[in-house]
Amino acid sequence: MSARVLLPWTDIEVPEGVEAAYYDGGEAVPDDLGGVEFYVLPYDRGPEPPKLIKELPALRVVQSLSAGVEAVVPLLPSGVRLANGRGLHDLSVAEHALALIHAAQRDLPRWFAQQARGEWVREHTRSLADSRVLLVGHGSIGQAIERQLVAAEAVVTKVASRPRAAEGVHGVAELPELLPAADIVVLILPDTPATRG
Repeated sequence: MSARVLLPWTDIEVPEGVEAAYYDGGEAVPDDLGGVEFYVLPYDRGPEPPKLIKELPALRVVQSLSAGVEAVVPLLPSGVRLANGRGLHDLSVAEHALALIHAAQRDLPRWFAQQARGEWVREHTRSLADSRVLLVGHGSIGQAIERQLVAAEAVVTKVASRPRAAEGVHGVAELPELLPAADIVVLILPDTPATRG
């Protein structure tokens, strides 16, 4: 008897002895999901795919492709294990954060607009090197962003929910003193009641 898995993409190869069904989070839900034991949630497809969890009576494991699983936890039946995607997107999110910082520091939207108009007006912009960056959130993604910032020669001040003096990480209680000295603030926080608002 083969194990049944529900996957978000059809181009995923499955090992021998594994039978795959595919669901990308759209409206067309596959038939006969009764034997599915392992469900890989489609990435960022809204609330519908997690709701399918309750319709899988043989389910044993749910794999999220994101680090945050807050929306999935309440839907888990008793005895079903949940695995998050911590670490999967660290580098891509860090690269994206750096791209946004560079775009803001160098005022790239203005340059692009000028280029579209056939203009070239020289103006001073700021370099990331030597900028003081306050990095609020120092989990795996925050650490990946820190590595990119250090490589760009920025001066990084790290903040997490609790101080970790051995790592040079400040606690959130210190934010009022740290914010005024920052040129750039990066927020990379989990979606929890404590981080909203």
